[in-house]
Amino acid sequence: MRRIVLLASLLSMILVLFSGVASAQYNSQDDQTINVNVPINLPNLNTAMFTFNTQESIHQSVFKLTDTSVNHFYIWINVNNQPVAAVDPAKVMY
Repeated sequence: MRRIVLLASLLSMILVLFSGVASAQYNSQDDQTINVNVPINLPNLNTAMFTFNTQESIHQSVFKLTDTSVNHFYIWINVNNQPVAAVDPAKVMY
């Protein structure tokens, strides 16, 4: 379980660092969801909101430094219909 959360967190951080997006405009209507079902129940650790808030704060910081705004969205990764991670995809992905 810890490996899944750690992997999801690391993946989201890597994607944020290499996205090349200096943005502050979040479009929730463009969000996408990936749901993975596993045969075990995982505890809810609020990792999805942690990854979302972390990436949004990075977007805000970069926006303040560069004064550049680009629309962005998130891919929400769910495990057994529970949000686990929010990933802002790299700009080349869309």
